[in-house]
Order: sequence, then C-alpha cells, then structure tokens
Amino acid sequence: RHFQINQRKHGIDGYRLEIFFSSESNARQQSVRVRNEFNLVFPIIPSYMLFQTPNFKVRIGDYRNKSEALKTKAYIASKYPNAFIVKDFIRFPELFPESV
Repeated sequence: RHFQINQRKHGIDGYRLEIFFSSESNARQQSVRVRNEFNLVFPIIPSYMLFQTPNFKVRIGDYRNKSEALKTKAYIASKYPNAFIVKDFIRFPELFPESV
C-alpha cells in the first residue's frame, strides 16, 4: 500500500539543502541568478526554485537521509556557507540496472 501511494506522488519524503531565500521585491530575479550560478559551479547536483509565500527559494539535491545531505553541505560549504538542511518532498532516486 505504501509503495502504491508513493508511486502516485512521484516521490518520497526526504531532505534538500536550501541555499537561498528572499521576499524582497526582486527576489524572483535573485533566485534565478543564484540557481544559474549554482548550476554552473555544481552541474551534477539538481537544483529547484520554488515560491512559498512570501519567499522565493532555491533548494538543491534529493537526499533520502540527513547524512547524505550533510555530505553535500560540506562539499558546497566554500561557496554556500549558509546552506541548511530542510525536509522536503524529493524525486525518486535514479536506479541504474546492474551491468551483466
């Protein structure tokens, strides 16, 4: 039953890192700029821009547990020292078939 519910939701509960949030008048432009800069520096890590009234936010990663998120937080700490872990609804992890 749990499997069927998650299939309909197209994801699971997990964690992401929030690297930016703002409610200023130009917050949308700022969040687009931050996300683009992040994608240039860390192209392998997925990034997401979202709006939760009144803030525009940029979140990164799809982590099933906090330890995965902490590893990435340490990895990006030089560029984003104020990043913090948040609970979020994440995409299913990509599964790769075993090579035969």
